[in-house]
Amino acid sequence: SGYIHAIKTINYLKKKNKNLFIISNSSKRQKSSEEKLPKLGFNKDSFVNILTSGEMIWKTIYNEYSSSVDKKKCFHIYNESMEDGLLYRQDLNLSFVENIEEADLILACTPFVGMKPVDYIPLLSKAVEKKLKMYCANPDFETIEKNHIQNIFCIGAIAEIYKKMGGEVLIQGKPETDIYIETTKSIKLNKAKTIAIG
Repeated sequence: SGYIHAIKTINYLKKKNKNLFIISNSSKRQKSSEEKLPKLGFNKDSFVNILTSGEMIWKTIYNEYSSSVDKKKCFHIYNESMEDGLLYRQDLNLSFVENIEEADLILACTPFVGMKPVDYIPLLSKAVEKKLKMYCANPDFETIEKNHIQNIFCIGAIAEIYKKMGGEVLIQGKPETDIYIETTKSIKLNKAKTIAIG
C-alpha cells in the first residue's frame, strides 16, 4: 500500500478543494495506473487527471501510425513477465517483429529480463545503422522496488545510451513540459499557485 502520510495528505488537500493530478513516468497505460490506485489506498476521484508517460507515447504512436495502409514493423522492448507488456500493443496499427533488422521503429517500454544496459549495445548499433526512431515509454534511468537492495535500471537508461550513440529518441514524460500541459489542460492553471512534487 501507499505511504500513510501520502494518503493522509491527499485526503487533506482534497477536503481543501485543491486540484490534484498524478503525472507518472510509468510505462503503463493510464487505465492500468488508475486501477492500481485503490490497491495503494488512494481514491481515484481525488484526482482531476492521472497521466503516464506510457500513455503519452501510446497516443503519439497511435496518432502517427493509425492511418497507415502498410503496417510499420515495430521492435518492442518489454519485460515479458510484467502483466501489461502485451496489453500495451492493443489497437496500435503496427506489426511486431522479433528481429531489429526487420524493424521500422522501436517501442521501448521496460527492459528485457536478464539484460544489463551494456547487453543492448549490439542491438542499438544495428538500430543506429538503420536510423530507427525509438519511442521511449518511461524516461526514468532507475527505480526502487521492494525486495531489491539496489536500484533497478529503467528503459530510460537504454534510451539515453541510444541517444548518445546517435539514435533518435522520443520522450514525453517528466521533465518534458508536454506531459504537464496535457495532464492539466482540463482546468485554467495558475502556475504561480501550482506546485509539482516528485
